[in-house]
Amino acid sequence: MSTKGPKIRIGVLQETDQAEFRVQGAFRIEDGEGNLITTLPPVDTPWKVRAVDPSPAEVRYRLLVFRDKKEKPVSDQEKTFRKMGWVTKIVQMSHRFPELPAELSDNREFWLLLGDWGDPTPAQEALKSFPGDVEVIPDRIKIPVGKLRLFSDQNPTGWVVSNKIRILPDDRERGRVAVGDIRVGIEFHWEHLQTQSYRGIVEMGLSNSGKVQVINELPLEEYLYSVNSSEMTADSPPELLKAQTVAGRNTALATMGKHHPEADFDLCADDHCQCYQGSGREGERSIQAVQNTFGEVLVYRDEICDARYSKICGGAMEAYENIWGGGPVPYMGFGIDAEDPSEVETYLPLEDDENARRFIDGRPSVYCACPDVVLPGHLHRIGGYFRWQVSYSQAELQEILQLNLGQSIGPILDLVPVKRGVSGRITVMEFIGEKEKVEIRDQLKIRKMLSPSHLYSSCFYVVKEMGKDGRPVKFILKGAGWGHGVGLCQVGAAAMALEGKSYREILSHYYKNTFMRKVY
Repeated sequence: MSTKGPKIRIGVLQETDQAEFRVQGAFRIEDGEGNLITTLPPVDTPWKVRAVDPSPAEVRYRLLVFRDKKEKPVSDQEKTFRKMGWVTKIVQMSHRFPELPAELSDNREFWLLLGDWGDPTPAQEALKSFPGDVEVIPDRIKIPVGKLRLFSDQNPTGWVVSNKIRILPDDRERGRVAVGDIRVGIEFHWEHLQTQSYRGIVEMGLSNSGKVQVINELPLEEYLYSVNSSEMTADSPPELLKAQTVAGRNTALATMGKHHPEADFDLCADDHCQCYQGSGREGERSIQAVQNTFGEVLVYRDEICDARYSKICGGAMEAYENIWGGGPVPYMGFGIDAEDPSEVETYLPLEDDENARRFIDGRPSVYCACPDVVLPGHLHRIGGYFRWQVSYSQAELQEILQLNLGQSIGPILDLVPVKRGVSGRITVMEFIGEKEKVEIRDQLKIRKMLSPSHLYSSCFYVVKEMGKDGRPVKFILKGAGWGHGVGLCQVGAAAMALEGKSYREILSHYYKNTFMRKVY
Protein backbone atom coordinates (compact mmCIF):
# COMPACT_ATOMS: atom_id res chain seq x y z
CA MET A 1 0.00 0.00 0.00
CA SER A 2 1.39 3.43 -0.92
CA THR A 3 2.03 5.75 2.04
CA LYS A 4 1.40 8.79 -0.16
CA GLY A 5 -0.97 11.12 1.62
CA PRO A 6 -1.10 12.61 5.12
CA LYS A 7 -0.38 10.80 8.37
CA ILE A 8 -2.80 10.95 11.27
CA ARG A 9 -2.50 10.63 15.05
CA ILE A 10 -5.41 8.90 16.80
CA GLY A 11 -5.99 9.05 20.55
CA VAL A 12 -6.92 5.41 21.13
CA LEU A 13 -6.60 5.54 24.92
CA GLN A 14 -6.90 9.06 26.24
CA GLU A 15 -6.10 8.41 29.88
CA THR A 16 -5.15 5.43 32.04
CA ASP A 17 -3.08 4.72 35.14
CA GLN A 18 -1.19 1.97 33.32
CA ALA A 19 -1.10 1.00 29.64
CA GLU A 20 -0.37 -2.60 28.67
CA PHE A 21 0.71 -3.84 25.25
CA ARG A 22 2.15 -6.80 23.36
CA VAL A 23 4.06 -6.69 20.10
CA GLN A 24 3.30 -8.89 17.10
CA GLY A 25 6.60 -8.86 15.22
CA ALA A 26 9.99 -7.28 15.94
CA PHE A 27 9.95 -3.68 17.20
CA ARG A 28 12.28 -0.98 18.36
CA ILE A 29 11.51 1.44 21.18
CA GLU A 30 12.54 5.09 20.87
CA ASP A 31 12.03 8.21 22.94
CA GLY A 32 10.37 11.35 21.61
CA GLU A 33 13.64 12.57 20.05
CA GLY A 34 14.19 9.35 18.12
CA ASN A 35 16.87 7.92 20.43
CA LEU A 36 16.88 4.12 20.62
CA ILE A 37 15.92 2.77 24.05
CA THR A 38 15.77 -0.94 23.30
CA THR A 39 14.53 -3.51 20.80
CA LEU A 40 11.71 -5.96 21.36
CA PRO A 41 11.87 -9.39 19.71
CA PRO A 42 8.65 -10.95 18.40
CA VAL A 43 7.89 -12.63 21.74
CA ASP A 44 4.39 -12.59 23.26
CA THR A 45 5.42 -10.66 26.37
CA PRO A 46 3.04 -8.21 28.05
CA TRP A 47 4.73 -4.82 28.52
CA LYS A 48 3.50 -2.07 30.81
CA VAL A 49 3.91 1.71 30.90
CA ARG A 50 3.33 3.97 33.91
CA ALA A 51 3.85 7.66 34.54
CA VAL A 52 6.69 8.62 36.94
CA ASP A 53 6.45 11.85 39.00
CA PRO A 54 4.12 13.59 36.54
CA SER A 55 3.08 17.24 36.71
CA PRO A 56 -0.28 17.81 35.00
CA ALA A 57 -0.73 20.32 32.21
CA GLU A 58 -1.90 23.83 33.03
CA VAL A 59 -5.34 24.17 31.51
CA ARG A 60 -7.67 27.16 31.47
CA TYR A 61 -11.36 26.85 30.70
CA ARG A 62 -13.04 29.24 28.28
CA LEU A 63 -16.30 29.61 26.38
CA LEU A 64 -16.17 29.01 22.64
CA VAL A 65 -18.81 31.48 21.44
CA PHE A 66 -18.06 32.02 17.75
CA ARG A 67 -16.05 30.47 14.94
CA ASP A 68 -15.50 31.25 11.29
CA LYS A 69 -13.16 30.32 8.46
CA LYS A 70 -12.21 33.99 8.10
CA GLU A 71 -10.59 36.10 10.80
CA LYS A 72 -12.49 39.38 10.32
CA PRO A 73 -15.96 38.19 11.45
CA VAL A 74 -14.35 36.71 14.57
CA SER A 75 -12.38 39.91 15.21
CA ASP A 76 -15.57 41.96 14.88
CA GLN A 77 -17.31 39.76 17.42
CA GLU A 78 -14.33 40.03 19.77
CA LYS A 79 -14.62 43.84 19.84
CA THR A 80 -18.25 43.56 20.90
CA PHE A 81 -17.52 41.17 23.77
CA ARG A 82 -14.49 43.14 24.89
CA LYS A 83 -16.66 46.25 25.24
CA MET A 84 -18.94 44.17 27.47
CA GLY A 85 -15.99 43.49 29.79
CA TRP A 86 -15.17 39.94 28.77
CA VAL A 87 -11.65 38.53 28.71
CA THR A 88 -11.26 37.49 25.06
CA LYS A 89 -8.89 35.34 23.07
CA ILE A 90 -8.80 34.49 19.36
CA VAL A 91 -7.13 31.23 18.39
CA GLN A 92 -6.47 29.87 14.94
CA MET A 93 -7.30 26.19 14.67
CA SER A 94 -5.77 24.60 11.60
CA HIS A 95 -4.02 21.54 10.30
CA ARG A 96 -1.86 21.87 7.21
CA PHE A 97 -1.56 19.15 4.59
CA PRO A 98 1.43 19.68 2.28
CA GLU A 99 0.40 16.51 0.42
CA LEU A 100 -2.79 18.19 -0.87
CA PRO A 101 -3.28 20.84 -3.57
CA ALA A 102 -2.50 24.30 -2.20
CA GLU A 103 -6.11 25.52 -2.16
CA LEU A 104 -7.18 22.49 -0.08
CA SER A 105 -4.12 22.19 2.16
CA ASP A 106 -5.42 24.11 5.18
CA ASN A 107 -8.58 23.39 7.19
CA ARG A 108 -8.27 26.69 9.10
CA GLU A 109 -10.87 28.11 11.49
CA PHE A 110 -10.72 31.08 13.84
CA TRP A 111 -12.28 30.67 17.28
CA LEU A 112 -13.40 33.38 19.68
CA LEU A 113 -12.94 32.33 23.33
CA LEU A 114 -14.32 34.17 26.36
CA GLY A 115 -13.34 34.01 30.03
CA ASP A 116 -10.40 32.60 31.91
CA TRP A 117 -11.16 30.00 34.58
CA GLY A 118 -8.88 27.45 36.21
CA ASP A 119 -11.79 25.12 36.87
CA PRO A 120 -14.63 23.99 34.56
CA THR A 121 -17.39 24.57 37.14
CA PRO A 122 -17.58 28.41 36.92
CA ALA A 123 -17.22 28.11 33.16
CA GLN A 124 -20.27 25.81 33.08
CA GLU A 125 -22.17 28.33 35.22
CA ALA A 126 -21.25 31.16 32.83
CA LEU A 127 -22.40 28.96 29.93
CA LYS A 128 -25.99 29.06 31.22
CA SER A 129 -26.28 32.74 30.30
CA PHE A 130 -25.55 32.02 26.63
CA PRO A 131 -28.27 30.64 24.35
CA GLY A 132 -27.41 28.52 21.34
CA ASP A 133 -24.17 26.90 20.27
CA VAL A 134 -21.72 27.83 23.03
CA GLU A 135 -19.49 25.29 24.75
CA VAL A 136 -16.80 25.10 27.42
CA ILE A 137 -13.42 24.09 26.05
CA PRO A 138 -10.09 23.45 27.77
CA ASP A 139 -7.24 25.71 26.62
CA ARG A 140 -3.86 24.15 27.43
CA ILE A 141 -1.29 26.75 28.51
CA LYS A 142 1.52 24.40 29.58
CA ILE A 143 2.07 20.77 28.57
CA PRO A 144 2.31 17.99 31.18
CA VAL A 145 5.80 17.13 32.41
CA GLY A 146 7.11 13.83 33.73
CA LYS A 147 8.71 10.53 32.85
CA LEU A 148 7.45 7.16 31.70
CA ARG A 149 8.54 3.75 32.90
CA LEU A 150 8.55 0.77 30.51
CA PHE A 151 8.75 -2.63 32.20
CA SER A 152 7.45 -6.20 32.21
CA ASP A 153 7.12 -9.02 34.73
CA GLN A 154 10.28 -10.55 33.25
CA ASN A 155 12.11 -7.20 33.32
CA PRO A 156 10.67 -5.33 36.33
CA THR A 157 13.45 -2.70 36.33
CA GLY A 158 12.85 -1.75 32.73
CA TRP A 159 13.65 1.75 31.47
CA VAL A 160 12.63 5.24 32.53
CA VAL A 161 12.17 7.63 29.61
CA SER A 162 12.01 11.40 29.91
CA ASN A 163 9.18 12.26 27.50
CA LYS A 164 7.56 9.71 25.18
CA ILE A 165 7.84 6.03 24.34
CA ARG A 166 7.42 5.29 20.64
CA ILE A 167 6.98 1.67 19.54
CA LEU A 168 8.02 1.24 15.88
CA PRO A 169 7.70 -1.96 13.81
CA ASP A 170 10.67 -3.34 11.89
CA ASP A 171 8.17 -4.63 9.30
CA ARG A 172 5.62 -1.88 8.68
CA GLU A 173 3.26 -4.15 6.71
CA ARG A 174 3.07 -6.99 9.24
CA GLY A 175 4.02 -5.51 12.60
CA ARG A 176 1.19 -4.85 15.05
CA VAL A 177 0.94 -3.58 18.61
CA ALA A 178 -1.94 -4.93 20.71
CA VAL A 179 -3.09 -2.55 23.47
CA GLY A 180 -5.42 -3.70 26.24
CA ASP A 181 -8.45 -2.06 27.87
CA ILE A 182 -9.44 0.24 25.01
CA ARG A 183 -12.81 1.77 25.85
CA VAL A 184 -15.38 1.49 23.04
CA GLY A 185 -18.75 3.28 22.87
CA ILE A 186 -17.86 5.82 25.55
CA GLU A 187 -20.98 6.92 27.49
CA PHE A 188 -23.29 4.88 25.24
CA HIS A 189 -25.28 1.84 26.36
CA TRP A 190 -22.85 -0.51 24.58
CA GLU A 191 -19.71 0.84 26.31
CA HIS A 192 -17.14 -1.92 26.92
CA LEU A 193 -13.41 -2.67 26.94
CA GLN A 194 -11.47 -4.32 24.11
CA THR A 195 -7.92 -5.30 23.26
CA GLN A 196 -7.13 -3.75 19.88
CA SER A 197 -4.21 -4.17 17.50
CA TYR A 198 -2.72 -1.28 15.53
CA ARG A 199 -0.70 -0.73 12.40
CA GLY A 200 2.04 1.86 12.31
CA ILE A 201 3.56 3.52 15.37
CA VAL A 202 2.13 3.37 18.87
CA GLU A 203 3.16 6.23 21.12
CA MET A 204 2.83 6.35 24.90
CA GLY A 205 2.87 9.83 26.43
CA LEU A 206 1.39 11.91 29.24
CA SER A 207 -2.23 13.05 29.23
CA ASN A 208 -3.09 16.52 30.48
CA SER A 209 -3.91 15.05 33.90
CA GLY A 210 -0.48 13.42 34.11
CA LYS A 211 -1.65 9.89 33.37
CA VAL A 212 -0.68 7.70 30.40
CA GLN A 213 -2.24 8.25 26.99
CA VAL A 214 -1.85 6.04 23.92
CA ILE A 215 -1.69 7.43 20.39
CA ASN A 216 -1.59 5.48 17.13
CA GLU A 217 0.27 7.25 14.32
CA LEU A 218 -0.17 5.88 10.81
CA PRO A 219 -0.95 6.87 7.21
CA LEU A 220 -4.46 8.26 6.79
CA GLU A 221 -5.31 5.67 4.13
CA GLU A 222 -4.40 2.77 6.41
CA TYR A 223 -6.42 4.36 9.21
CA LEU A 224 -9.43 4.27 6.86
CA TYR A 225 -9.06 0.48 6.44
CA SER A 226 -10.48 0.27 9.94
CA VAL A 227 -12.73 3.36 10.04
CA ASN A 228 -15.04 2.10 7.30
CA SER A 229 -15.39 -1.31 8.97
CA SER A 230 -15.55 0.05 12.55
CA GLU A 231 -18.39 2.35 11.54
CA MET A 232 -19.96 -0.52 9.61
CA THR A 233 -18.44 -4.02 9.33
CA ALA A 234 -15.86 -5.38 6.90
CA ASP A 235 -18.48 -7.54 5.12
CA SER A 236 -20.84 -4.62 4.37
CA PRO A 237 -21.89 -3.99 0.74
CA PRO A 238 -18.82 -2.78 -1.22
CA GLU A 239 -20.40 0.48 -2.42
CA LEU A 240 -21.45 1.30 1.15
CA LEU A 241 -17.87 0.76 2.34
CA LYS A 242 -16.58 3.03 -0.42
CA ALA A 243 -19.08 5.76 0.48
CA GLN A 244 -18.19 5.40 4.16
CA THR A 245 -14.48 5.56 3.29
CA VAL A 246 -14.82 8.84 1.41
CA ALA A 247 -16.97 10.33 4.18
CA GLY A 248 -14.39 9.19 6.75
CA ARG A 249 -11.52 10.68 4.74
CA ASN A 250 -13.40 13.98 4.48
CA THR A 251 -14.17 14.00 8.20
CA ALA A 252 -10.52 13.45 9.07
CA LEU A 253 -9.15 16.11 6.72
CA ALA A 254 -11.81 18.68 7.62
CA THR A 255 -11.73 18.28 11.41
CA MET A 256 -8.19 17.23 12.38
CA GLY A 257 -7.17 19.18 15.49
CA LYS A 258 -10.57 20.79 16.08
CA HIS A 259 -12.41 18.22 18.20
CA HIS A 260 -9.57 17.95 20.74
CA PRO A 261 -7.72 21.28 20.58
CA GLU A 262 -5.96 20.68 23.90
CA ALA A 263 -4.61 17.22 22.96
CA ASP A 264 -1.53 15.75 21.27
CA PHE A 265 -3.62 13.78 18.78
CA ASP A 266 -5.72 14.73 15.76
CA LEU A 267 -8.89 12.70 16.40
CA CYS A 268 -10.07 10.27 19.06
CA ALA A 269 -11.00 6.69 18.22
CA ASP A 270 -14.63 6.72 19.34
CA ASP A 271 -18.01 8.12 18.24
CA HIS A 272 -17.02 11.61 19.39
CA CYS A 273 -14.84 11.88 16.24
CA GLN A 274 -15.29 8.68 14.26
CA CYS A 275 -14.96 5.03 15.17
CA TYR A 276 -11.56 3.39 14.76
CA GLN A 277 -11.04 -0.02 16.35
CA GLY A 278 -7.66 -0.97 14.93
CA SER A 279 -6.54 -3.52 12.37
CA GLY A 280 -8.70 -6.30 13.82
CA ARG A 281 -11.72 -4.72 12.14
CA GLU A 282 -10.17 -4.82 8.68
CA GLY A 283 -11.23 -7.23 5.95
CA GLU A 284 -10.64 -7.71 2.26
CA ARG A 285 -13.64 -5.56 1.30
CA SER A 286 -12.74 -2.74 3.68
CA ILE A 287 -9.16 -2.58 2.35
CA GLN A 288 -10.36 -2.68 -1.27
CA ALA A 289 -12.82 0.15 -0.53
CA VAL A 290 -9.92 2.35 0.53
CA GLN A 291 -7.69 1.33 -2.37
CA ASN A 292 -10.50 1.87 -4.89
CA THR A 293 -11.16 5.41 -3.58
CA PHE A 294 -7.55 6.29 -2.75
CA GLY A 295 -7.16 10.04 -2.18
CA GLU A 296 -10.75 10.87 -3.20
CA VAL A 297 -12.63 13.56 -1.28
CA LEU A 298 -15.86 15.49 -1.61
CA VAL A 299 -15.30 19.15 -2.38
CA TYR A 300 -17.64 22.13 -2.24
CA ARG A 301 -16.14 25.02 -4.18
CA ASP A 302 -12.53 25.11 -2.89
CA GLU A 303 -13.27 23.45 0.42
CA ILE A 304 -12.95 19.87 1.62
CA CYS A 305 -16.42 19.02 2.90
CA ASP A 306 -16.92 18.29 6.57
CA ALA A 307 -18.92 15.18 5.74
CA ARG A 308 -20.87 14.29 8.89
CA TYR A 309 -22.89 11.09 9.12
CA SER A 310 -25.14 9.23 11.55
CA LYS A 311 -26.56 5.73 11.92
CA ILE A 312 -30.12 6.28 10.69
CA CYS A 313 -31.83 9.57 9.91
CA GLY A 314 -35.39 8.25 10.19
CA GLY A 315 -36.40 9.57 6.77
CA ALA A 316 -35.31 13.21 6.87
CA MET A 317 -31.83 14.72 7.19
CA GLU A 318 -31.27 17.52 9.69
CA ALA A 319 -29.55 20.81 8.81
CA TYR A 320 -25.99 21.15 10.10
CA GLU A 321 -26.57 24.50 11.84
CA ASN A 322 -29.40 23.06 13.98
CA ILE A 323 -26.99 20.56 15.50
CA TRP A 324 -23.64 22.37 15.68
CA GLY A 325 -24.66 26.01 15.28
CA GLY A 326 -23.01 28.59 13.07
CA GLY A 327 -24.28 29.41 9.61
CA PRO A 328 -25.87 26.98 7.16
CA VAL A 329 -23.58 24.49 5.44
CA PRO A 330 -24.79 24.38 1.81
CA TYR A 331 -24.12 20.68 1.28
CA MET A 332 -25.62 19.51 4.61
CA GLY A 333 -29.05 21.09 4.78
CA PHE A 334 -32.49 19.53 5.02
CA GLY A 335 -32.99 16.47 2.83
CA ILE A 336 -35.42 13.63 2.34
CA ASP A 337 -33.91 10.15 2.32
CA ALA A 338 -35.70 8.99 -0.80
CA GLU A 339 -35.39 9.12 -4.56
CA ASP A 340 -39.03 10.29 -4.68
CA PRO A 341 -39.58 12.78 -1.82
CA SER A 342 -43.30 13.24 -2.41
CA GLU A 343 -44.49 10.92 0.36
CA VAL A 344 -42.43 12.67 3.04
CA GLU A 345 -43.40 16.08 1.67
CA THR A 346 -46.97 15.45 2.89
CA TYR A 347 -45.64 15.70 6.48
CA LEU A 348 -43.72 18.97 6.05
CA PRO A 349 -42.76 21.17 7.73
CA LEU A 350 -41.40 18.91 10.46
CA GLU A 351 -40.64 21.90 12.69
CA ASP A 352 -44.37 21.83 13.41
CA ASP A 353 -45.06 19.57 16.41
CA GLU A 354 -48.18 17.94 15.02
CA ASN A 355 -46.52 17.24 11.67
CA ALA A 356 -43.55 15.69 13.49
CA ARG A 357 -45.92 13.42 15.41
CA ARG A 358 -47.59 12.24 12.19
CA PHE A 359 -44.18 11.68 10.59
CA ILE A 360 -42.97 9.59 13.53
CA ASP A 361 -46.17 7.54 13.56
CA GLY A 362 -45.87 6.98 9.81
CA ARG A 363 -43.52 4.71 7.89
CA PRO A 364 -42.80 6.56 4.66
CA SER A 365 -41.04 4.78 1.80
CA VAL A 366 -37.55 6.18 2.31
CA TYR A 367 -34.21 4.45 1.87
CA CYS A 368 -33.55 3.92 5.59
CA ALA A 369 -36.96 2.28 6.05
CA CYS A 370 -35.53 -0.40 3.74
CA PRO A 371 -38.84 -1.27 2.05
CA ASP A 372 -37.19 -3.02 -0.92
CA VAL A 373 -34.07 -4.65 0.58
CA VAL A 374 -33.12 -7.00 3.39
CA LEU A 375 -30.21 -5.63 5.37
CA PRO A 376 -27.47 -8.01 6.54
CA GLY A 377 -26.97 -8.77 10.25
CA HIS A 378 -25.53 -5.69 11.98
CA LEU A 379 -27.28 -3.29 9.60
CA HIS A 380 -30.60 -5.05 10.18
CA ARG A 381 -30.24 -4.41 13.93
CA ILE A 382 -29.49 -0.72 13.38
CA GLY A 383 -32.36 -0.51 10.89
CA GLY A 384 -34.69 -1.49 13.72
CA TYR A 385 -34.30 2.04 15.07
CA PHE A 386 -36.05 3.59 12.07
CA ARG A 387 -38.93 3.89 14.55
CA TRP A 388 -38.55 3.18 18.27
CA GLN A 389 -40.30 3.54 21.62
CA VAL A 390 -39.00 4.02 25.18
CA SER A 391 -41.14 4.07 28.33
CA TYR A 392 -40.42 5.44 31.81
CA SER A 393 -42.48 5.33 34.96
CA GLN A 394 -42.75 8.59 36.92
CA ALA A 395 -40.20 7.30 39.43
CA GLU A 396 -37.77 6.17 36.71
CA LEU A 397 -37.93 9.49 34.88
CA GLN A 398 -37.45 11.46 38.10
CA GLU A 399 -34.38 9.40 38.93
CA ILE A 400 -32.86 9.79 35.45
CA LEU A 401 -33.46 13.55 35.35
CA GLN A 402 -32.15 14.12 38.86
CA LEU A 403 -28.97 12.21 37.98
CA ASN A 404 -28.45 14.06 34.69
CA LEU A 405 -29.52 17.52 35.82
CA GLY A 406 -27.69 17.30 39.13
CA GLN A 407 -30.84 18.50 40.91
CA SER A 408 -34.41 17.47 41.59
CA ILE A 409 -37.20 19.37 39.87
CA GLY A 410 -39.79 17.30 41.69
CA PRO A 411 -42.42 15.00 40.15
CA ILE A 412 -42.39 15.43 36.38
CA LEU A 413 -45.49 17.10 35.01
CA ASP A 414 -44.56 17.45 31.35
CA LEU A 415 -41.83 17.28 28.69
CA VAL A 416 -42.50 20.03 26.17
CA PRO A 417 -40.72 20.41 22.81
CA VAL A 418 -40.08 24.15 22.45
CA LYS A 419 -38.29 24.03 19.10
CA ARG A 420 -37.71 21.40 16.45
CA GLY A 421 -35.24 21.30 13.59
CA VAL A 422 -36.12 20.65 9.96
CA SER A 423 -36.02 16.86 10.44
CA GLY A 424 -38.33 17.02 13.47
CA ARG A 425 -35.45 16.69 15.95
CA ILE A 426 -36.04 18.63 19.14
CA THR A 427 -33.37 21.29 19.66
CA VAL A 428 -34.93 23.06 22.67
CA MET A 429 -36.98 21.22 25.30
CA GLU A 430 -38.63 22.25 28.56
CA PHE A 431 -38.65 19.83 31.49
CA ILE A 432 -41.51 20.82 33.79
CA GLY A 433 -41.45 19.58 37.37
CA GLU A 434 -43.54 20.47 40.39
CA LYS A 435 -40.61 22.40 41.89
CA GLU A 436 -39.31 24.19 38.80
CA LYS A 437 -38.87 24.22 35.04
CA VAL A 438 -35.59 23.62 33.21
CA GLU A 439 -34.97 24.43 29.56
CA ILE A 440 -32.35 22.36 27.73
CA ARG A 441 -30.87 23.42 24.41
CA ASP A 442 -28.99 21.12 22.02
CA GLN A 443 -30.25 17.79 20.73
CA LEU A 444 -27.40 15.80 22.31
CA LYS A 445 -27.98 17.31 25.75
CA ILE A 446 -31.68 16.52 25.44
CA ARG A 447 -30.86 12.92 24.55
CA LYS A 448 -28.51 12.66 27.53
CA MET A 449 -31.15 14.10 29.87
CA LEU A 450 -33.66 11.41 28.93
CA SER A 451 -31.51 8.32 29.24
CA PRO A 452 -28.88 6.72 31.49
CA SER A 453 -26.61 7.07 28.41
CA HIS A 454 -28.13 8.59 25.24
CA LEU A 455 -31.64 8.50 23.84
CA TYR A 456 -31.49 7.21 20.26
CA SER A 457 -32.37 10.59 18.74
CA SER A 458 -34.19 13.79 19.63
CA CYS A 459 -36.81 13.19 16.94
CA PHE A 460 -39.58 12.03 19.26
CA TYR A 461 -42.82 13.02 20.91
CA VAL A 462 -44.17 12.22 24.36
CA VAL A 463 -47.34 10.39 25.36
CA LYS A 464 -48.34 10.71 29.03
CA GLU A 465 -50.41 8.13 30.88
CA MET A 466 -52.28 9.86 33.70
CA GLY A 467 -53.06 8.53 37.15
CA LYS A 468 -56.27 8.92 39.12
CA ASP A 469 -54.97 12.13 40.68
CA GLY A 470 -54.52 13.70 37.24
CA ARG A 471 -50.72 13.50 37.31
CA PRO A 472 -48.56 11.55 34.87
CA VAL A 473 -47.61 8.05 36.01
CA LYS A 474 -45.89 6.99 32.78
CA PHE A 475 -44.08 8.71 29.90
CA ILE A 476 -43.84 6.99 26.52
CA LEU A 477 -41.32 8.46 24.07
CA LYS A 478 -42.03 7.55 20.44
CA GLY A 479 -39.19 8.39 18.11
CA ALA A 480 -37.45 8.08 14.75
CA GLY A 481 -33.84 7.45 13.84
CA TRP A 482 -30.56 7.03 15.70
CA GLY A 483 -28.13 9.93 15.90
CA HIS A 484 -28.04 13.58 14.89
CA GLY A 485 -29.33 12.95 11.36
CA VAL A 486 -26.94 15.28 9.52
CA GLY A 487 -25.31 14.20 6.28
CA LEU A 488 -25.02 10.56 5.27
CA CYS A 489 -27.51 8.12 6.78
CA GLN A 490 -25.59 4.87 7.15
CA VAL A 491 -28.63 2.60 6.94
CA GLY A 492 -30.05 4.59 4.04
CA ALA A 493 -26.68 4.37 2.28
CA ALA A 494 -26.66 0.61 2.86
CA ALA A 495 -30.11 0.31 1.28
CA MET A 496 -28.97 2.37 -1.69
CA ALA A 497 -25.93 0.12 -2.14
CA LEU A 498 -28.07 -3.00 -1.99
CA GLU A 499 -30.36 -1.47 -4.63
CA GLY A 500 -27.37 -1.15 -6.96
CA LYS A 501 -26.46 2.51 -6.45
CA SER A 502 -22.76 3.42 -6.74
CA TYR A 503 -20.84 5.11 -3.96
CA ARG A 504 -20.77 8.32 -6.00
CA GLU A 505 -24.58 8.24 -6.32
CA ILE A 506 -24.87 7.61 -2.59
CA LEU A 507 -22.60 10.51 -1.69
CA SER A 508 -24.27 12.93 -4.09
CA HIS A 509 -27.64 12.05 -2.53
CA TYR A 510 -26.51 12.96 0.98
CA TYR A 511 -24.11 15.83 0.20
CA LYS A 512 -25.82 18.07 -2.33
CA ASN A 513 -23.89 20.16 -4.86
CA THR A 514 -20.53 18.57 -4.05
CA PHE A 515 -18.12 16.96 -6.47
CA MET A 516 -15.49 14.26 -6.13
CA ARG A 517 -11.84 15.18 -6.44
CA LYS A 518 -8.71 13.04 -6.19
CA VAL A 519 -6.30 15.12 -4.10
CA TYR A 520 -3.28 12.78 -3.92
